[in-house]
Amino acid sequence: MRFFLLSLFLLMGLNHALAQCSDVSACNYDPSNTGGGSSSACVTIETHVVHDSGELNGMTTYRVYVNLPESDNFLSAISTILMGCTDNSACNYAPAATYDDGSCEFTSCPPGSPQADEDATPSTIRITSTTSFYQSEVGSSTADGVMSSLFGFFPTLVYDSWVTIGHAPEDGTPGATVSTIASPSQNWVANFEAGDDLIMDDLIGGLWYIFNDGNDQGVPDENGKVLIAQLTTDGTVGVEISGQYFPDFGTGANGEADGTSSSLFVSDISTPCPNDPNAGCEYAESGLDCNGDCLNDSDSDGVCDENDPCIGDYDVCNICNGPGEIYECGCADIPAGDCDCNGNQLDALQVCGGDCAADADGDGICDNVDPCVGALDACGICNGPGAIYDCGCSDYPDGDCDCNGNQADALGTCGGTCEADADSDGLCDDTDPCIGSYDALGVCNGSCAADDDNDDICDDTDPCVGQYDALGICNGDCPSDLDGDNVCDNAEIPGCTDEDACNYNEEATDEDGSCAELDAIGNCGGTCTTDSDEDGVCDDVDPCIGSYDECGICNGPGSIYDCGCSDIPAGDCDCEGNVADVVGQCGGTCTEDADSDGICDDIDACVGTLDACGICNGPGLIYQCGCTNIPEGDCDCNGNQTDAIGVCGGDCTEDLNNNGICDDHEDLLDNEGCTDSSACNYSNCATTDDGSCLYDDALGVCGGDCSADTDGDGICDDAEVEGCTNSFACNYDPAATDDNGSCLTADVLGDCGGACTADADGDGICDDADDCVGSLDACGVCNGPGEVYDCGCSDIPAGDCDCAGNQTDALGVCGGDC
Repeated sequence: MRFFLLSLFLLMGLNHALAQCSDVSACNYDPSNTGGGSSSACVTIETHVVHDSGELNGMTTYRVYVNLPESDNFLSAISTILMGCTDNSACNYAPAATYDDGSCEFTSCPPGSPQADEDATPSTIRITSTTSFYQSEVGSSTADGVMSSLFGFFPTLVYDSWVTIGHAPEDGTPGATVSTIASPSQNWVANFEAGDDLIMDDLIGGLWYIFNDGNDQGVPDENGKVLIAQLTTDGTVGVEISGQYFPDFGTGANGEADGTSSSLFVSDISTPCPNDPNAGCEYAESGLDCNGDCLNDSDSDGVCDENDPCIGDYDVCNICNGPGEIYECGCADIPAGDCDCNGNQLDALQVCGGDCAADADGDGICDNVDPCVGALDACGICNGPGAIYDCGCSDYPDGDCDCNGNQADALGTCGGTCEADADSDGLCDDTDPCIGSYDALGVCNGSCAADDDNDDICDDTDPCVGQYDALGICNGDCPSDLDGDNVCDNAEIPGCTDEDACNYNEEATDEDGSCAELDAIGNCGGTCTTDSDEDGVCDDVDPCIGSYDECGICNGPGSIYDCGCSDIPAGDCDCEGNVADVVGQCGGTCTEDADSDGICDDIDACVGTLDACGICNGPGLIYQCGCTNIPEGDCDCNGNQTDAIGVCGGDCTEDLNNNGICDDHEDLLDNEGCTDSSACNYSNCATTDDGSCLYDDALGVCGGDCSADTDGDGICDDAEVEGCTNSFACNYDPAATDDNGSCLTADVLGDCGGACTADADGDGICDDADDCVGSLDACGVCNGPGEVYDCGCSDIPAGDCDCAGNQTDALGVCGGDC
């Protein structure tokens, strides 16, 4: 049993379908509805605007309305509805159906044994154009998604194509949001928004709807209509819809409609609507109807929206839909640079409208009356330098060393008591340990002029004024010779000092352990141990240890195949690249053998087949005598004629009384045969029943052996083959004569009857079981960046210096052995 999306959304127990439309103004008015039935199945397609210029020239904007029977009805959805037999005692009861389509039957199953496994069938919704629908680039598939604030910037947005329930963009904020649901395999929302037809006719169905929660958007207007779509196109519009509405709006607990919902069906109506009052009207001006009235005047100001510079009201500041006098100066803020709304500015003292031109020193006194434009310093001088002199506002008096009248002594101390400092060393002579100077060795008035290396040996007798280096050279530049080889460490040359090594360095002074030998392919220090074929490629990386034959195969057998180094290529019939033509001739020129008889059509006497009568593509033995009809005058194909009593090939020459008995046998009164008039082989000439009576079987065959054909399909019950009879099912059985409810659909993976709903990456694994919805990169990471790191799929491990696991040795060489 399949279940549908809409069976979960729509309320169960829908009322029966409404009567045919009796509203003469509707496009689908049905004059046969003379019983005064409801007009709620009516749909009106009205011409909204005919475009005779601009981008939409040649197009017409229509608006589609549903008429509801009562003013308190509430339209909740335009939706596919699940139809089928809803009588649970019927043989074809469909539990998922919410609307009875009159298909119930009660004869194909035992009494009281319904087969509750029938599928419900969704109704069809189609809103089509013979061309396409106009869709604005800033528009929406629903009316509440269209921003009316953009109409002034995008004039054609007013005529965008959309669906709705009771709301148009010019109405302002909607009372309820129009929601949409589309089948996963039939996205009507995207198709319609792309300008294509709006179609819902698959097994899942779809809808657009508003909630019955107390809003009045789905209630009909004063004319009993609810707007459901605006369509702009230069083609013919077709409409086929079904949907759901509720009675008694406002009677529910929260103001919603109360009671069980009802269904409506409307099919096969199109433009031009025969009852459209505007159909065929050529408007006097764009935006006006046939009566000269505005088609669109949202603010009811008598100016059509298409020409209205302000759809709304001007405020007191003459701004369209403006906020009014909400600013500091009423309709505007205080102008930049002004301090009030009268055009005044702040003066230099920040007085609004004041007359002070400047207050350079910012002391709050206008410069033109300020006794000091600046500041008095510590000495009371305007803009003076302040107490910057030795004694504040003046210098020392001549001969004094401070401002207290003191003089400097022999050491320069102001007011000091030292009378002499003969050697001017800053020590008063009465306390100086050396009146004079120390020599380089610290001897007072000594003779040593220098001891530059501070070794307490006067330089004029010092054998080395400086220091000895590591090699014993005075002031030499060798800081160390750790190995004692009289070669300074900083002059050592590391390298191989073994003359037998392949990398011997005759300039090396310090063996560094780098000596190496030639490997098997002559690389100094190489790691190759063998080169069996002596081709200079080490065996462990040699793609061919041996030699290539003339076909490029390592140690191969040579040109031993059909074409030398290869077999005949697939699809070719020889080594020259020829292919077999349609009759199998290698390199042949035959391009067509429609009947696959091995004879090229251009020389075939019969492209097709000879029938049993020898006619090319003839009908075969279809005539009474096989290849011909019965010859004129004969009664069968053997050349016989009908005798006097109508027997073909009979020998009766006369039946003068036309009683069907040959005159030669008139004397035979006892004729045997079937005397039961209800038998299919009843003989009205028989006088004695010979037991030969035959009767029609269940298939109407005289004397047949079929006892029953319960479903009346012309196939005897005992010859029925159960299976799936739906040719669209993936398990369709062409041999099946009786559908057993086993039909399946293929899931997104192509599995018949499978449950997979999505395979986003197309890898044949259902997303709900797919370890990676996407692709693994070279490092095995789902949707990863690939080999972007130092070592491909990772960075160099901590402590290593390369991706091979090596570390840096004591000399900083990666992988070195020092």
